[in-house]
Amino acid sequence: MRDLVATRHVPLVFLVAYWPKYVHDAELPNEGPYFDPLVPPPLEDRSASVVETLDRLMAELTKQGTRIVLVMDVPEMGHYMPEAVARAMMRGAPTDVAPPWSYIEKRQALSRAILTRLASKYQAAIIDPLPSICGNGHCDAVRNGLPIYKDADHLTATFAGSLGSLYVPLLSQARQSLATSRP
Repeated sequence: MRDLVATRHVPLVFLVAYWPKYVHDAELPNEGPYFDPLVPPPLEDRSASVVETLDRLMAELTKQGTRIVLVMDVPEMGHYMPEAVARAMMRGAPTDVAPPWSYIEKRQALSRAILTRLASKYQAAIIDPLPSICGNGHCDAVRNGLPIYKDADHLTATFAGSLGSLYVPLLSQARQSLATSRP
């Protein structure tokens, strides 16, 4: 991909990954229908190789004139959300099955700090979907009676589409840059 970006002079690159998994080298414990938010999330810092590789990539992209956008990760839910929501509905229990905000905040802290630091170093933009999913110390797993996750950490296509407005300003800037740079 780096070669393609370089040879085609791609002006804007979005870097998206399952950042918490990679910087901690671990997924959430007990993933599946029996996720227990009382079990602390894996928080060991195993980010050295991720930081080194990402730093090198961002330096290379910046040097060739490619603008970088880092996309923060969505909160991990820890269990298969359609099943968890269905189980709650069948029991007549609340469908508010997302882990507590404090859990999500701890799990994402390291990756968010790394991405923020590297964005600053390379004047990269950041897109953060977290405020669209979480607010007032709580994250949603369900909106309007429907799960917003298709599994434990991927958004449904419908909900992902609703986040398009987060990308519009950057894509508009890129389009304007391309229009003004053409002879």
